[in-house]
Amino acid sequence: MPAPAIGLAFVPIAAMAILMATADRGLNYSLQQAAKETLYVPLNDSQKYKGKAVIDMVLDRLGKATSAIALILLITVSGMSIPLMLGVALAAIALWVVCAWRLGHVYAERTADKGVGIPSAA
Repeated sequence: MPAPAIGLAFVPIAAMAILMATADRGLNYSLQQAAKETLYVPLNDSQKYKGKAVIDMVLDRLGKATSAIALILLITVSGMSIPLMLGVALAAIALWVVCAWRLGHVYAERTADKGVGIPSAA
């Protein structure tokens, strides 16, 4: 067994960081990507092309940079601890779930009015 693998047994923080990074990447490419792609369903081809470019090149990177800067500022300025940051992250996740749920209902209402819907799997 290579030395780095043996070292993980003695440094559980590194093992947890690797596990978290793996889970984050896996969820990003499975759930998040699928959810993001469904937002393009009601658009025509031109809107999909332009919207996807703006979202992928500008908004996604801007969101990641803004969240990283906000996290650094919260930790350095206010001296927040890791458990407190976890609480803030969980609150942000809860807010995201509520917004996604509401968006889903608005989307269903608007597509039902136009007679457009997501095809059933039947």
